[in-house]
Amino acid sequence: MLQVLLALVVIFFLPGYTLINALFPEEGELDLELDHLYRIGLGIVMSICISIIVGFALGYVGLFYASYLWVTLLGLSGIFFIAGLLRGAYPHIGGWLGIEARRLERKGGPELRELYELVKKRRALEREIEACDRWMRRGVKGDWVKRKKELIGEIKALDERIDEMRGRLDEL
Repeated sequence: MLQVLLALVVIFFLPGYTLINALFPEEGELDLELDHLYRIGLGIVMSICISIIVGFALGYVGLFYASYLWVTLLGLSGIFFIAGLLRGAYPHIGGWLGIEARRLERKGGPELRELYELVKKRRALEREIEACDRWMRRGVKGDWVKRKKELIGEIKALDERIDEMRGRLDEL
């Protein structure tokens, strides 16, 4: 039973997940809110692709046996893990081992990260406005009307900052 469970993890999850983390090391790079879900989904799909390609390659050279498949998939997973570790995908492990991440600096990298944070904050404010609306629909007016107006003001200020950041990034 344990061997079946390990085989499912190695074939359907591990190589693809470590590859995705190596390709996209920063949290929030795939999506601001659902980053972990995207990583898991893409990891499963990529694992299936990698397993098929490895299976074809091993079959082509006449080595399609379970032991070779295990070694190859675990070896690729190890290579992808080390690449992700060096690129900063696993900051806790890298810090524990004393490995400093070598991040590829993109054009407008710090500005782009700041823009991501602003958009993330705007989404949080939108959710808070929705909560205020729910309370007001229930008949609890009180401070919710005032809070909603404050939130709308904050969103307008964020929108101005976001537009400014987008303009700056477009110039780069």
